[in-house]
Amino acid sequence: MIPAASRHAGVFARLLTLAFAVATARTASSQSSSAPTGAPHTAPRTAPSPFGVITGIVVDSLYGRPLVGAQISVEGLNNLAMTDSAGRFTIDSVPPGKYRIGVFHPLLDSLILSIASPPLQVFADSTLGLILATPSAPTFIRLVCGPIQIDTMAGIGPSVVVGRVLDAETEAPVAGVRVTLSWTDIQAGTNIGVHRIQRIRDTTTGPGGGFRFCNLPPSVNGVARAIIATADSGAVSRPLSLNGRLVVALVLHVPAAAKPATNSTHGTASSDGRATPP
Repeated sequence: MIPAASRHAGVFARLLTLAFAVATARTASSQSSSAPTGAPHTAPRTAPSPFGVITGIVVDSLYGRPLVGAQISVEGLNNLAMTDSAGRFTIDSVPPGKYRIGVFHPLLDSLILSIASPPLQVFADSTLGLILATPSAPTFIRLVCGPIQIDTMAGIGPSVVVGRVLDAETEAPVAGVRVTLSWTDIQAGTNIGVHRIQRIRDTTTGPGGGFRFCNLPPSVNGVARAIIATADSGAVSRPLSLNGRLVVALVLHVPAAAKPATNSTHGTASSDGRATPP
C-alpha cells in the first residue's frame, strides 16, 4: 500500500483517480545515432538504463495554482519526491513495473482526501510523464455535500468548510468533538429594513477527526469553535472568513488532554453541520 494512506480514513475519505495525462518517452540513451559519413571517430554508445523515470506536475484545481510542497510516493518503493514552486517533481531509478503514484499534502489532509493514480506501467530506459490535478471546487462540493443549494434568506449558499480536529501535541485526530460555526447574517430590503441574524451550525467530528459545514453563504465571516470538556478551557476558537471562496479547509488544534464535549446546547447535528432541534 502507499505509505500514510491510512491517515486519510474518514467519512469524506475516498481514493480519487486524478485527472491526468500520461506520456511515455524513450530516453536519448536508448536511441542509436550514426556518425556523419567520413567522420574520423564515432561517439561511444551509451548503454541503456535498466531503470525508468517518473516526472510530472501536480495542480491544485481548488484554487487554480500548482500544488507546492506535495509529497509524491511510488507504491512499493522508498522513492519519494517533493513538488517545487511550479508543482513539478521527478523520481528516478524506478525499476520497470506497474505502480500507483500517491500524492500527500497538508491541504489534502485537512480536506480528508486520499489521492492516488491507477496502476501505471514504467519501462526501463523510459520516462513516464504525468499531469495530476486535485478535484475542482464544484466537483469537491458535489462529492461531500451533494447538489449545490442557494437560499439567501435562509442563510444557505454554495460554499463548504471542511476540516479536522487534531491533538495539539501529537497531531492525532480527535473524534467526538463538537464543532460549531457562528456568524452574523445581515439582510436588508425595502420591505424588511435591515436585520442582523445570528446563524450557527453544529456538528461532531468523526473517527478521523473530520467535520464539514455544507451549504454556507460565501460571505460568511465568523468564528469556528472546537468545544471540549476540560477544566481549563471550554473551547478552541478560530476566526473564519470565506471571502467568496467555495471551498475552505480548516484545522483546529485542541489541548492534549482534551475530552469530547458531551452535552450540546444546540441539539444534535447532521453530517453536513446543519443543526436539528434538540
